[in-house]
Amino acid sequence: MNFRVLAGMPTSETEMVLSARFDELHSADLVASRGTTSALIDAAGQFPDLDVVLVHQDLGPAPVFDAIRDLSHRHPQLAILLVSPSMDPDTFTAAMEAGAHGVLP
Repeated sequence: MNFRVLAGMPTSETEMVLSARFDELHSADLVASRGTTSALIDAAGQFPDLDVVLVHQDLGPAPVFDAIRDLSHRHPQLAILLVSPSMDPDTFTAAMEAGAHGVLP
């Protein structure tokens, strides 16, 4: 079984890097990527078989932790992971409080 992943990436560069990494995986498929928090939230409802949502910390324009909170309330079955350049305790705590299931560097 392949995991179906939706990603929220702030730039085309980060999207390309992520897409290249998914090309190397055999157990996960990147179904779509969105460049704003609102587009990501909307897209989560468009893919009924979705398993995971990756949310980059620099995604905007709405605050990323608000987007995670919204996604976790609307789609409690999804594993929501924050992708963050910093792995400090404050970021981890804020992600968990918003409803993320983990933080990835």
